[in-house]
Amino acid sequence: LIDVTGDPILFIIGVSILYLILGMFIDPIGIMLLTLPVFLPVVEEMRIDLIWYGVLMTKLLEKEGFKIKLKRGGAGSVSRLGWLGRGARPPPPRGRGSERAGGEHQPDPWRPSAHRSRWYNPRSEMAEEGARLLALRQRFWDGIRDMGDIRLNGDPQQRLPGALNVAVGSVEGEALLMSLKDLALSTGSACTSASLEPSYVLRAIGLPDELAHSSLRFSFGRFTTVEEVDAAVAQLRHAVEKLRALAPH
Repeated sequence: LIDVTGDPILFIIGVSILYLILGMFIDPIGIMLLTLPVFLPVVEEMRIDLIWYGVLMTKLLEKEGFKIKLKRGGAGSVSRLGWLGRGARPPPPRGRGSERAGGEHQPDPWRPSAHRSRWYNPRSEMAEEGARLLALRQRFWDGIRDMGDIRLNGDPQQRLPGALNVAVGSVEGEALLMSLKDLALSTGSACTSASLEPSYVLRAIGLPDELAHSSLRFSFGRFTTVEEVDAAVAQLRHAVEKLRALAPH
């Protein structure tokens, strides 16, 4: 048996801090496999309730350290850990606690200023980033709209700035998708990925099954560049022209 003496509260605080730090570099399952064989005997020796300890550890998996780990994996090498940490932080409290007695708002602790230039507020860039994504989306659509027998699915204005769904006629959807291996795109949403049926949303807006099957969904994100959009336009045009030339007339 392990002879452990000490305050269980201090032990729990130390374990929590360790989990949050490890969560910035290791995935949750890896942390559990690494730490549980060491910590469980100590927990039992300190007579800490195992169910309570398990609930606490589960809640710790949702904290900032693990968010940073997941965001880091999705953002790639172009992002810095400090940026991700500030982006994972919850929003500051607003309302009653953010006003003085005279009704004057206190300075936002996240808003950049002369003495707080290091703080970063993701919401401050939403309008600018939305306009940038809208310009990329329009650039892509302008580059392919003259191919002929191509249709923009959905409203041209009332849509997300970084999403574009187009139906390409006179080609088979799966063949077109396989011809664009360098692009990360899909023929439908994730919720219908297990079905061979065309999207019920595209059917609902009046698209025939043939065009629904040949519809592609393009997404533009934070790190998408103009050069990448132009390259995607060139690849799509080349693939469509090649498949249409091979198709029987």
